[in-house]
Amino acid sequence: MIEHDSKRRERYWNARTYFSISNNTAGEMLAEIAMCHRNIVLGKTQETATQNLRQLAAFMSEHRETLGWIPPRGGMTAFPWLVSGENSRPFCRAAVEQGILLAPGDCFDAPSHFRLGFAAVTDKFPDALDRLGEFVKSWSAANMVRP
Repeated sequence: MIEHDSKRRERYWNARTYFSISNNTAGEMLAEIAMCHRNIVLGKTQETATQNLRQLAAFMSEHRETLGWIPPRGGMTAFPWLVSGENSRPFCRAAVEQGILLAPGDCFDAPSHFRLGFAAVTDKFPDALDRLGEFVKSWSAANMVRP
């Protein structure tokens, strides 16, 4: 479990004990091995996510009229939102038609938000952001409220 807030981490851990009496022994052993070799197991992914997060930050700044966000402090997904406050489901459905996969925020009880992963292969991420950028521009233009 990755959680920076120690109080929240403790609450999660306590809640977990209600759902499982004992852990999977083989899974615990594999987890221990992975943690002992975390640089090997996570190194490339961490490097990719860090590099892509920098690019995503620039992208979000460029599209701040349409998209809001708080940069994640961990993990490999971001949870931006539509500044308009509209439900993101139609936005995400239209994105799929352009080959862009986003999870709508109503799945997480935050309808204007959407989940965006950024741990994709580094050399393809700029192309993905370019496609997303074109989509965001077309979405903004199509859905702009005119007086």
